[in-house]
Amino acid sequence: MAQQRTTLHQCLRYRFDNLVAGGTAVLIGWLAAACPAVVIPAGMVLVWADRKAPTTLSGRLRAVWAGVGQTLKIGGAVGSPVHVPASASLAPGAPAIREFPDDGPAPPPTPGRTPLAH
Repeated sequence: MAQQRTTLHQCLRYRFDNLVAGGTAVLIGWLAAACPAVVIPAGMVLVWADRKAPTTLSGRLRAVWAGVGQTLKIGGAVGSPVHVPASASLAPGAPAIREFPDDGPAPPPTPGRTPLAH
């Protein structure tokens, strides 16, 4: 019996299914890694293609740094090289630690009515 070759689509789907099965924390981790992996090279291309960009290497790197910070909203033009990664490391946990208002206990159900009544 001949084995079928696994297509690229099947392989990618298998990897994606395993990623999703890993849970929310794994997905957030991959997204946190993927965002800079896309934004930094794109920022470099934009700065190097801009005719108004600084001509020195350090000036261009500063422009990339500012653009990446503004795109990811993690410090922008202000902030040291230590501040931006620190902000980025805290960003995935921000929704988890956000405080929700405590409205107190739920009111008792109305007598004679069920929540799914039509």
